[in-house]
Amino acid sequence: MSKRSEHAPEPSHTDICLWLDYYGELLSERQRGVLSLYYNEDWSLSEIADETGLSRQGVHDQIRRGTARLSELEEALALSARDRQIEKLILRALDREEADDREALRLCLSELLASIRPGTEENEHKRMIHGLI
Repeated sequence: MSKRSEHAPEPSHTDICLWLDYYGELLSERQRGVLSLYYNEDWSLSEIADETGLSRQGVHDQIRRGTARLSELEEALALSARDRQIEKLILRALDREEADDREALRLCLSELLASIRPGTEENEHKRMIHGLI
């Protein structure tokens, strides 16, 4: 059992839908289809079973394994989490710009740059940010 499944809360419906967008192509066609019907189209297990020819238990197993795989992919790659963080930083930077707080704006932009360029030296961030503002 992975550390995530032992300690992390179950992913939300929204998480699964986002992860399907990010990682759905990495699932089998059947798994992707079942998860899409269940999470994106809000079909019941019985409806999916009728459509796919699987048993209700088979559909449930596909959903359980598929969501576990999506969770593993997000844990390893963190693309959704990274993009959520970038969105927060952009919104915070826009608020700082609207408030005309240039120093806080520079800090937000530096954090944003660090989130998309990990390992970049802070002084390089400052030079790049000061060149932008």
